[in-house]
Parts: sequence; structure tokens; C-alpha cells
Amino acid sequence: MSVIEWLTSKILPEAVKAGSFGIDVRSFISFEVSDQRAIDQMCSDVIFGDVVLETTKNKQLKIKVVIKTRRRSLDTLLETSKMFHNEVLFYTKILPLFKKYDRDNFLSTNICEYVYGRATNDHKLAEDVIILKHLAQKCFKLSEDRLYLDQRHVELALDRIGRYHGISLLCQASDPQAFDEVASEIQYIPFSEDVGKEFGVSAFLRGLEPLKADEKYRDRLAGLIANCEGGLQLMARYTTDHSGPLSVIAHGDLTRNNMMFKYGPDGEPIEVAFFDFGTINYCSPAIDVSTLLSCNVSAEMRRDHWDHFLQTYHGAVTCLMAGHPRTPSFETVVLDLRRNGVYGYHQCALFAPTMFNLIEGTLDLTPPEWEHLDEAQLKKEMLARTANFKDLAAHPKAVQLMAGVARHMLDKEYIF
Repeated sequence: MSVIEWLTSKILPEAVKAGSFGIDVRSFISFEVSDQRAIDQMCSDVIFGDVVLETTKNKQLKIKVVIKTRRRSLDTLLETSKMFHNEVLFYTKILPLFKKYDRDNFLSTNICEYVYGRATNDHKLAEDVIILKHLAQKCFKLSEDRLYLDQRHVELALDRIGRYHGISLLCQASDPQAFDEVASEIQYIPFSEDVGKEFGVSAFLRGLEPLKADEKYRDRLAGLIANCEGGLQLMARYTTDHSGPLSVIAHGDLTRNNMMFKYGPDGEPIEVAFFDFGTINYCSPAIDVSTLLSCNVSAEMRRDHWDHFLQTYHGAVTCLMAGHPRTPSFETVVLDLRRNGVYGYHQCALFAPTMFNLIEGTLDLTPPEWEHLDEAQLKKEMLARTANFKDLAAHPKAVQLMAGVARHMLDKEYIF
């Protein structure tokens, strides 16, 4: 049975029966598959289309959806079952809890709307599915530039993620038991040992090479080099540690690829919505802030607007928390970012080479036709692809972007 046949014969009728499309929907009629393709999405197979439904008033209703299913080949690199688990958990347990503390209806406006999901926790790979309403229905779209965001886009994203973090902090302070219960169900998603061996620490250290020839920085690199030598394993520390003064349920992969913007008549962004919550983590909010400001902001913009960006973020947190005693000070936010913001550099080491090669057409994320391969053959093919990516990671523009992030961290006295 093909994926489309499975969706139309089982999953979509089940979703209707469960009331996921609304109580006024009587039955499922058909699914019209779109030719739209996910350009920069890497961790699942994505299908776009219109679900045609019949309402209780005997009228037809079309709803644009995005349907995600698991990509079998990726399971050799990372545990995608946990990504589906986390995203279903986010929409079915975390979001309903957070809505109790959402004073501005932020979550309904700025989080992609969930329809239906199933996560089998690796028991049945082919049955994991997530259905979301397509943000295009609300006039959201991806930013035109696939890598760098301009100042207004960054301000908007920081303001809205600040509000989201504020809700998380408010929930944690107001109902710590309920917060801890849902946070304890989040599953960390490690890369496989084989990926760690292939990828190594070279990708993280590569961005420091230009600084070794710069007299301003070359004698200040020891701490950052030691940090980078922790490789992929060190990233786990930052995404699972919630012992600091600030801890939230973070998005975990806050890059331009996981947000869509709504634009006004003048072409300027007026709203942003976030999606892809499969990598949520209970950790420092700096994980999100540093990822965005490292991966999608130019070195010049970081230099010229850094304090303003952090004030924008902190202002959104404090506005949402509305004078609550647990509201963090600006100094607390800055110190937390200095302690945990190196995570953004690690993310940049993975993200930047991928994006530059995608943009230039030297990397293809189209899933290969490998369904006939057994597990050993599949693993061999995927590791060969990983080794190829190791070579692509030396892209000069990616190294330049990483070096800019490294210089910024040293200038701002990050703690490694």
C-alpha cells in the first residue's frame, strides 16, 4: 500500500472520526495531493494537499494540510521516532497546558495549527504521521532569502519566541508539577555513533581556522577549541541541562526553515508562525536565541544590532510575564546566553554547510529510492552520504559564517 493510499483509506478517515477537523465535519471525501515540495526540510517526508470533507450541513469543505511521515533512511542517522513522539507530545499535552498562561492568544496565532498525529515510539515506523494545517491558508510564507534574515524579520522572530519562552517560564512558576510532568516526557534525539565518527569534531573546529591567523583572537581560542572538541556529544549537554536559573521548553531548532512570515502591503513582515516542534528540549532559552542569531543573521547585523536584538527578546519575555516575581532581568538573560550560546555555533556548523550547498545545488535532499534495501545496505548507503557531507562541510562561505560567529562569541566574552 502506498503512503497516499494509507492516508486516504485509514489516517484521514480516522482523523475525521476523532473530530480533528472539527465537530461540524461529517465525513472524509478525498485528498487532493499538491505538487508543492518541501525545499529545506530534512527530517521527514512531507506531503502537501487539500483534504476534501463533507460537513453536517451537507456542504463540501477544503482544508489545506501538511502531512509528515517518517523517512526510513534517516533512522540510520538519528532517531526520528523520537521527533514524532516529541511533536505529538508538544501539540497534545504541552500546548494545552501552556494555553492556560497565554494572555494574548499568542499560541493560536504564532504556532502552526495541529490536526492529527500518531507516534508509535519506533514500534511501527510506517504508521507515524503528523497532520498540520498549512500556514499558507493564513497568508504565511517562507522568507525570500533562504539563509539570512533582515533586521525586521529578526526582530519579529525574537519578539515572538520571547513571548513563547515567557509562557513557558510562567507555566513553570505557576504549576511546576504539571510543567515537570510534560517536560519529563520529552525525548532527547541523539545522532547515531556512526554519524559522530564520520562527522567528527573537524566540522566544529573548521570555523576557528581563520581566527588562528588573526592576532586579535589567536591567543584566546583555547576554551572554544576545547568546547568544540566535545563534538556532537557536547551538544547533548546544552539541550538536556535545565539546572540553570533559566529553563524553558525550547523549540530546539529555531532557524529560518522552521518559521513562516505574514507580510503587509509594503512587503514588510508583520507576523511570524513557528512549526516543526520535533526537537523540543527542556533547557536554557539561549538554545533558541543563539541558534537564530548564529545561523540566520549576518556578522554585520550581529555587530550593529546585538544589544537591540537582546532587548527586543527580553522585552517580549517581560511583557508576557507581566510583572511576575520570576521574570528574569536583562542581565540574567545576557549571562545565560554567554554560558549557553555556544550551542548556536554548534548548530551553525551543521546548518550553514547544508544550506549553502542546497542553495548552490551541490546537495540534494530528495529521498532516494531505497525501500528495497535491507537495514545493513541502507546503513551503508546513508553513511556514504554522510561522508560526502563531511566534504561539503568545508564550503568557504559556511566557514566564513562560522568564523564570524566565533569572533562574536569571543568579543562578547562567552563562557565555554
